[in-house]
Amino acid sequence: MLISLNAIKRYVNIPDSLSNSDLMKLIGSRLVEVEGTESLAEKYQNIYIAKVVKCTDIEGTHLHLCEIDAGIRNSEFSTLESGLIQVVCGAPNVRAGILVAWLAPGAIVPSTFGTENFQLSVRKLRGYESYGMIAGPDELGFGNEHKYIAEIAPDLANPGDTFSSVFGLDDLIIDIENKSLTHRPDTFGIIGFAREVAGILGQKFDEPTIYQGDFRSQTEVFTRKNNELPIEITDPKLCPRYSCVVLEQSDFIKEPTPEVPDNRPLTKDGIFLYKAGMRPVSQIVDATNLAMLETGQPLHAFDYDKFIAVGGSDQPKILVRRAKDGEKLTLLDDTVVDLNENDIVITSNDIPVALAG
Repeated sequence: MLISLNAIKRYVNIPDSLSNSDLMKLIGSRLVEVEGTESLAEKYQNIYIAKVVKCTDIEGTHLHLCEIDAGIRNSEFSTLESGLIQVVCGAPNVRAGILVAWLAPGAIVPSTFGTENFQLSVRKLRGYESYGMIAGPDELGFGNEHKYIAEIAPDLANPGDTFSSVFGLDDLIIDIENKSLTHRPDTFGIIGFAREVAGILGQKFDEPTIYQGDFRSQTEVFTRKNNELPIEITDPKLCPRYSCVVLEQSDFIKEPTPEVPDNRPLTKDGIFLYKAGMRPVSQIVDATNLAMLETGQPLHAFDYDKFIAVGGSDQPKILVRRAKDGEKLTLLDDTVVDLNENDIVITSNDIPVALAG
């Protein structure tokens, strides 16, 4: 389990006098084994937000000659009359007007940090001097698909801002040994883990609003008549409670449609998921994963229409039951698994759609 120290600090006031190493020793001796830590601050040095101001094709190549605005960094690296910085970029989605992550000369490409430590410099490409590089998500250490440069939501930052400050990468990632926490499910989420850290430090822990009041008062926002689906649990010992809520896309503040359909801009929530060892998928799926990381409560989003279609009935019903020997289930990665009676399944009118636990 990967936990962000910055996330813990949202709930716990960690004294400046307590070093990170001493805090890890306290957590290791009083709560759970810490397998290791990763400091992200050094990994993301010399990386800045920049705006592509001008972008022209380099004839006969797939490359583009870009002039970028990196705010206060322009004076350090610009050799152009415009005062902007020249970078050669080969990504198909680079264009004027977008915000990007610019690795300045001297920066180490994050995906190589701690291994080959590939350090950027000023070099000539097709006869043009290129100052550093405009990075893709994979080069920044987020995912492994090398297809586009990363685009940054325009309302998140300004040219010249440090990449680490915008996305909370001045952080320490704590690698927790999962097996030593199996008896403490209350610590599976950030809130529960932070509660224990507060106790270790002798501090009062203020429960967040999400844990205050009763469940009904917290769900009054969902006023739709079709908000509930019938739920049946065959054996309360297997699963004492299962709940759901029906949402529509209109319930969410719709994120801007990316100009490149399969290249969602980097967001703070997306980077938070990457720091936890996950990846952003879609607005609704991301919301369930963020809530799960915060609370430790497993969540899953189903496509309502597809869920109903699987059940083959106009009268939808969720049935939670023990799996049957020989039953098969296709997982999200298209892997087909053979089930047995030790498994618990979520079904649509008794047709398995998800594996519980």
